[in-house]
Amino acid sequence: MKGMTLRKRLFLYSTLIIVLLMAGVILLAEKRLSTGIRSELEKRGQALAANLGAVSANALVVYNYIALEQMAERASQSEDILYIVICDKENRVAVFTNHDEKQGEILTDATSRAALRAWSPVVQRAIWEGREILDFTAPVFISQSDEKWGTVRVGLSLDKMHEEIKRTRLGLAGAGAMALAVGFVGSIIYARRITQPLKDLVRGTILVSRGDLDQKIDVRTGDEVEELARNFAHMVGEVRAHRRELETQIREISALKGYQENILQSMTNGVIAIDLEGRITTINQAAFNILDGNEQSLLHTHLAMLPQPWDMLGRVVMETLETGRGTRNRELRIQEGDRSLWILLTTTPLVDAEERRLGALGVFQDVTDLRDLQERMIQAERLAALGRLSAGLAHEIKNPLSAIKTFVQLIPQKFDRPSFRDKLNTTVPRELERINRLVDNLLQLTRKPRLTLSPLEINELLAQTTELYQGEMDRSNVRLQMTLGREMPGIQGDAELLHRVFSNIILNAIQAMPRGGELTVSTSPPSAEGRDGCLRAIFEDTGVGMDLETVGRLFDPFFTTKEKGTGLGMANSKRIVEEHGGAIEIQSTPGKGTRVVVSFPVEGSGDQTSGTCTVP
Repeated sequence: MKGMTLRKRLFLYSTLIIVLLMAGVILLAEKRLSTGIRSELEKRGQALAANLGAVSANALVVYNYIALEQMAERASQSEDILYIVICDKENRVAVFTNHDEKQGEILTDATSRAALRAWSPVVQRAIWEGREILDFTAPVFISQSDEKWGTVRVGLSLDKMHEEIKRTRLGLAGAGAMALAVGFVGSIIYARRITQPLKDLVRGTILVSRGDLDQKIDVRTGDEVEELARNFAHMVGEVRAHRRELETQIREISALKGYQENILQSMTNGVIAIDLEGRITTINQAAFNILDGNEQSLLHTHLAMLPQPWDMLGRVVMETLETGRGTRNRELRIQEGDRSLWILLTTTPLVDAEERRLGALGVFQDVTDLRDLQERMIQAERLAALGRLSAGLAHEIKNPLSAIKTFVQLIPQKFDRPSFRDKLNTTVPRELERINRLVDNLLQLTRKPRLTLSPLEINELLAQTTELYQGEMDRSNVRLQMTLGREMPGIQGDAELLHRVFSNIILNAIQAMPRGGELTVSTSPPSAEGRDGCLRAIFEDTGVGMDLETVGRLFDPFFTTKEKGTGLGMANSKRIVEEHGGAIEIQSTPGKGTRVVVSFPVEGSGDQTSGTCTVP
C-alpha cells in the first residue's frame, strides 16, 4: 500500500466494500431463497401425505386395497412424486405405486422402519433409485379409536428443488455481477470526484511551500473539500499579507540595525559587550583603535585572552559579569612600554526584559590627553595655591614677627624695667610657639602622612569622637542625632589620623551653629549608596551654611572664615582621607546648613589607597 495514490486507495477500498457487501447480500438471499424453496417443498409433501392419510382412513379400516390404489394413482400424477406407499394396520404394504410386487410385504429398510414406528408426521432425507428424495410420513388414525390404522408415505424428488435453487443462484450471481460492474464504475467516478480537488489542493500547497504565495485554487465541490480549499486560500492570503508585513519589518529592522551600527562605529568611546561565557560579541571601531587590535583577533575572543596590558580591562568587565554589579567612571592606567595610557571605564550588566542576565557591557574612552591636561591644571592650581600659601604664610608669620621686632627694638630702652622684662618673657616665647605651630601644620600638609593601618569599625570610631565633644555641644545648645548603619563592613585606617579628621569636621559644625541647632551623624554601607564598593560617613548640621565660592576654597591652605584660625584643618583632613583611598565632599546652602560626606573603601575590596571612592 505504500506509495499508492489516494485515488487508487479509494477505488480499491470502495470496490472491496462493494464486493463484500454484494457477497453478503447474495449469500443471504441465496440462503433465504433456498430455505424458502425447501420449506415450500416440505409443506407440499406434508400436506399431500396428510390428505392421503385422511382420505385413506376408511379404506384402511375395511381393507379396501382397490380404493387405496386408485387414490394413490391419482395422487402420483406429478412427475416429482416418485412413489406413494400405503401400509395397513399390520405394517404390510397395501399400495406401492409402480411396484405392485411389493404388495403384502413388510418393508425393512431404515427409512421404512422409521416411518412405520412414527406416530406423528415425519420428514426424512433419503436416496431412492440413485436420486435424492424427501420421504414424508403421515400415520393414519380414525376418530373412534386411538390405534394407528395405517401409514401413508410420499416420496418427493429434490431434483426440481435443486434446479430451482441453481436458477436462483445464477440469477443472484448475474445481479451481483451487474451490481459489481455498476459499483466499479461508481467507485472510479467517486474516487476521481474526491481526489481531483484534493490533487489540485495538494499541488497548490506544494507551490505555496516553495514560496509561491500567489496561487489561486478554484475547487467547487459543494462539500467539505471546497470549504477546505476556501480556508486554505484564506490562510495563504493571510500568510502573504504577513510575509509582506514581515518583509517590511525586516527592512525597517535592517535599516535600524544599520543606523545603530553606524552610531556604534561612529562613537569615539570604545564599546565592548560580552556574553555569559565571557566572549566578546560586540566591539566598535573605537575599541579596536584603543585596544590596538582588529576584528579577527578580538571578536568572539574570551576576555581572559586579551593581550597585556589590556587584560586589566578584561578583569573589570568580567567582575561585572560575575557579581552583577557595574562600575562607574573607573580610571585604569595602562602601561605600554614607556608610555602611560589612561582609560575611563564604565561597566554594567546586560539583562533582557525579564531581568535575565545576558552578559556585560563595557564603555571606555582614552582620557590620556585629558589626564595630561588635568595634570597641567593641577600643576597650575598648585602654583596658584603655592602663591596663596606663601601669602598666607607671610601674613601669619608677619604678626608674631612684628611683635617680636617691637620688643627687640625696646630692649635697649626698657630692659631695666621689670614690667617690660615680664612682658618680653611672656610675649616673645608665645609668638615663637605660634610660629612653630604654624610651621608644624604646614609640614603636615606638605609631607605625606605615615599611615599605621589597622582594621577599624567606622561606627565605633565616630561614637568615640562625638563623645569627646558632647560637653562642647551641650554648651553650644547643639543636639546630636546618631544614625549609624547596621552590619557595617570594616575599613583599614589609621585611628589617630581619622580621629583628627572627624574631630575637625564636628568642631567646624559646632562653630557653624552659634545659636544652637542639630548635628546628624550617619553611616551607610556600600549597598545603600553608590556602586563603587565604598561606605560613607555623613555629617549634617543646621548652621549658617556657606556659599559656593567659600565651599570651593574650603580645602585651600590658610583659607578660613574664622577670626582665629590658620585654614589648615580642612586641607590636612582632605589629605588624610585621600591617603586612605577615600574622598571628601562638602555641600552647603547659606542659612540652611552644611553636609559633609566622607567615603572609604571597605576592607578587602581591593580599592584601598586607589582613590576610587566617589561621593554622590
